[in-house]
Amino acid sequence: MFRLNIKPVFLLFFLGKTFVSFSQTVNVKDTLVYYTQNYKPKLIGGFHNRNAFISSIPIKVYGARIGVEYGEKISFNFGLYTTFKVGIQTTIKDTDTIKKSRTFNYASLSAEYTFYNRGRWNFAFPIMLGMGAGFKETTTNGILSEKNSFFIMPIETGVKAHYSILDWLGAESTLGIRLSPLNASEFNGSFYSFGVNIYLGKVYKLIKEQKGFENLP
Repeated sequence: MFRLNIKPVFLLFFLGKTFVSFSQTVNVKDTLVYYTQNYKPKLIGGFHNRNAFISSIPIKVYGARIGVEYGEKISFNFGLYTTFKVGIQTTIKDTDTIKKSRTFNYASLSAEYTFYNRGRWNFAFPIMLGMGAGFKETTTNGILSEKNSFFIMPIETGVKAHYSILDWLGAESTLGIRLSPLNASEFNGSFYSFGVNIYLGKVYKLIKEQKGFENLP
């Protein structure tokens, strides 16, 4: 199985240098005002699953989001995320076998800024702030020895690449980092994702024009 476990400290350093260089060449505030004032919002949405890590433990995060986009430059989204098929970290201490698992569920608000858009390709900086609950279970020799729950506010950022397959359908991948300031040692980690993005506004427009799904371009 392919796994991409990038240490958060190295990824944070790379993203930090990228953001600093980007901010020196682009006035994000002025661009935000221009696009939100001069472009009508378009409805977007889709699944937002990703492979991720909590420390070195591989997990699978399932999510869905919906939002609006302005001029294919700036977008705002609301999302819901949860974890399934969580990897378990196993350690041996003396004669004891200790297994730890961590999961979380959260809702989020996010924004994306597209810094490159040419042809069918675009690249963006996403940033997300979430709010939800994290859970940790520890078993010793198969017996539950500890169970904890946490209030979490994860912050995620990274770099996203998007390719438009059709006018209403695209494929995207993201490489990023998740920071959990309230529970750093429990829920920090990196993530990477591959998924699809459906432009609901364009689908609705085509249906409204009575072209039907069989005639979607």
